[in-house]
Amino acid sequence: AVDGDGNVYAGGEFTHVDGYARRNLVKILPTGAVVPGWDPSPDQMVEAILVNAAGDAFVGGRFDNIGGQIRSRLAKVSTGAGTVDPQWNPAPANAITILALRPSHDGALYVGGQYAGIGGLAQRNIAKVSMSGIGVVDPQWDPSPDSTVSDIAVAADGTVFVTGEFGNFRRAFGGLWFQRNLAKLSGTGSGSIIEGWDPFNFAQVTSLRRVAVGADGWLYVSDSLASFFSGGTSSQLIRVSQTGTGPIDPSWNPQVEGTPYTLSFADGNLLVGGGLYKTADQVRLGFVALNADASPEAAFDAEAPGGAIFAVGAQPDGRLIVAGQFAKADGYLRLGLLRLNADGSVDAGWNPSYKGLVRAIAFATDGSAIVGGYLSEIGGQSVNAIEKLSSVDGAADPDWTPDLEGGVLALASDNAGFIYAGGLFNHNSGTQYPRNLVSISDYGTGEVD
Repeated sequence: AVDGDGNVYAGGEFTHVDGYARRNLVKILPTGAVVPGWDPSPDQMVEAILVNAAGDAFVGGRFDNIGGQIRSRLAKVSTGAGTVDPQWNPAPANAITILALRPSHDGALYVGGQYAGIGGLAQRNIAKVSMSGIGVVDPQWDPSPDSTVSDIAVAADGTVFVTGEFGNFRRAFGGLWFQRNLAKLSGTGSGSIIEGWDPFNFAQVTSLRRVAVGADGWLYVSDSLASFFSGGTSSQLIRVSQTGTGPIDPSWNPQVEGTPYTLSFADGNLLVGGGLYKTADQVRLGFVALNADASPEAAFDAEAPGGAIFAVGAQPDGRLIVAGQFAKADGYLRLGLLRLNADGSVDAGWNPSYKGLVRAIAFATDGSAIVGGYLSEIGGQSVNAIEKLSSVDGAADPDWTPDLEGGVLALASDNAGFIYAGGLFNHNSGTQYPRNLVSISDYGTGEVD
């Protein structure tokens, strides 16, 4: 979140920022420097922050204590001193987490997450709370979805759009209205669901992440598993009409590959951030700005810094296969998998293009690398969980197809023609095999023993 002076408030799960001890919440100046005296130190993860015009920061997450005061998942913090407001305390009951904070059109605060009550009322998972005083909850506005609300967006007319894991809402006149994962609510009165607006026609799309209202009349929705079908292809980002039945726009398909975590707007562009690596066949590492026609804005391209290493395998010739979460190495684009030469330089000619996550590495008797994880494609070839890669260029072996269904988390070779794979999987090509641990031939078709 950003205040009117350009200061940035960042939350998450961390212990230090730029050399300062900062637990889960930090204030950063426009220059990028950490503010030394601002340190509320919530004891657990922060998942949502909203700064209002009055200079108050509303913080939600999984914490029980912040600024030395007991607060269940939700607190109001001064942006000046970093102190917690001693009066404002809606106190969500039996709360797991607060995931979304948004201002209402009439100056209140929408609080979304997973909880069984708030402000002494039995309102579940989303509520409308006063930003002042003790944080009184609006007793009338009560849609009460049956499960988690993960994001909230508010239209110019006050209409509220929500995503989450829910399957039904409370009707204003009694009973339940069944609708899954994306819904449109009234911003006034009882907050009743707008019946008939349902882009997915009651289909379940449990991987929805973010929702954002566009000034162009469309609602933009991101998904982490590419389960939408926009324009005839799977997509992790769609737009739907805010009115009528909420039909999906089939002509708008940015072809984002990766996982969109954030959606916002600036200068007419939709800003998408997260674990991105490509859109419309253009490399975009971590961030992309989309034009109205879904094409990527050429002037915007940000790289995701840092990364994590999950597995390293040493070839007999001294070269290393490295897998993890990263996007570049030594100036080369390498999306989670690379080979290092014996001198530590990146092997420019070995570059598997894959989708998924590699968690384990072993080697066949012919020197080829065997990689396992949560895989769906390598070099345009569909794979499941495990694959054998060429020692020359990293291409997938089209004949070696064990096709384990699930995820491979560990690999070992007996150096006698077999690879042992462990993980979370059930069977191979429709034939039942022992769960979670199998022996696979490292040559030919990759027959499972």
